[in-house]
Amino acid sequence: MEETDDRQHLKSMDVLKGIIMAVIVIGHMFLVDGAGGDPSGQDVRQLPPILQALYLGLMAYLILSGYFYRPRGFKNNMLKRLKQLGLVTAVASLILPLILWLYLNAFGYDLPISDYFDAVLRNVGLYNLAGDLPATPCYTFINFGSYFLIGMLWGFLIFYALADRILDDWRKVFATILILLVIEVIVVEFIPFKLPLLMKLGPINAAFMFFGGWLARRRFLENIEYGNKREPKYWAIPIVCFIAGVALCILLPPGIGYDVLYFGDYGAISVFPYFLEAILMFVPIALLGFIFSKIPVFSTLLDFLGRHTVGIILLHPVVGKMLAVAMGITLSGGVDILPADVSTEVRVFIGLVALFLPAVILHFCPMLIDRMKKPKEADKAEPSS
Repeated sequence: MEETDDRQHLKSMDVLKGIIMAVIVIGHMFLVDGAGGDPSGQDVRQLPPILQALYLGLMAYLILSGYFYRPRGFKNNMLKRLKQLGLVTAVASLILPLILWLYLNAFGYDLPISDYFDAVLRNVGLYNLAGDLPATPCYTFINFGSYFLIGMLWGFLIFYALADRILDDWRKVFATILILLVIEVIVVEFIPFKLPLLMKLGPINAAFMFFGGWLARRRFLENIEYGNKREPKYWAIPIVCFIAGVALCILLPPGIGYDVLYFGDYGAISVFPYFLEAILMFVPIALLGFIFSKIPVFSTLLDFLGRHTVGIILLHPVVGKMLAVAMGITLSGGVDILPADVSTEVRVFIGLVALFLPAVILHFCPMLIDRMKKPKEADKAEPSS
């Protein structure tokens, strides 16, 4: 999720990622289930269409991943992603629930060790694959983002295998996107059981990446960053895309159930309008990133967040739950971070801490480690008397 452009750094894209991450983290503080059930059981499909449209901004991470693709070879690219996303997610999925399990038990929750194991399996998409067991409460559940990172890996697997053969011709790109969306429909419609490690997200994720690769050939983000702001079309295109995207979301609500393969009210075929809605909303959302990049203070804070997206998405549920317990809030054991009776003000406060604290830790810890290493290296470099 953390990309850099070798051609020209686009600061607005780090700001954009920071905006999306802030919305995600704060939004997670308002998701309420409280029953320990499946997230798809939430009535999130009844949210206002404008909120559902903004939720599609999550797909921007996939589009940006395709946009900043570099042809380093399938093996090199895939190994990089496995280290950057796969290894980090695997380690976090093992360690973070254990830390939370120990923390909650220190506060008297008396959780069985099975709660920890359930959380690990849920984090990596291996929980209840058969789908024939009732969902159970899981206090150490923290899968509010690891599913997305694992799903990205399947998208990268498909994208990197085909990119060098496809991206040179727009006709190949859109034919590939169509084929991938058809495959996603087939997977959702005709494979009713779960596949391990969230494999079902692969085709649609790759489709978004290919769209991002096509946008790169048209220098879309560079035009937003450095284009002529006085030309009417500079503003007209995002405005038209925003109106069209929201209107389509009103007619065919996408919901916010991407993680459970819910793309709309019409079953698997909803994959097609979902994809169209997401790419329409990406245009004004990308412009929003540019606008915020010009606002003092806000641009600095959002840029800071945008550089630590992977860490924030993995750490914010743990920070949120630990802070809530320290404040005397009793967790529900459901698929929410905070229980239903928490006030809006407290949710926002915890959300902001859970957003910025991981970024601060990730920024300063490497610097602290380097400082601790330097005296030892200096001692080794001194000649013995």
